[in-house]
Amino acid sequence: MVSPTRCVAMDEQRSQAYLSLIQELLECPSGEEPQILNGHLELLDEGFVQVWELVGAQLQQAGQENQAQFVWNVA
Repeated sequence: MVSPTRCVAMDEQRSQAYLSLIQELLECPSGEEPQILNGHLELLDEGFVQVWELVGAQLQQAGQENQAQFVWNVA
């Protein structure tokens, strides 16, 4: 049986991995996104999409329109 504490820790680790991948995608040179995504296939799931969309909304609210547009285009 998996303890709830362990599940929360795994969720936290996965969330951090999503955010690290998103940061890498936002900072990479144009055209390198597919290569980066292919290197992290284990993270490409529904949870990643949800975090990706949240980051897009936060970027838009912060006035970072170019990065927000990039997120919406990829999503």
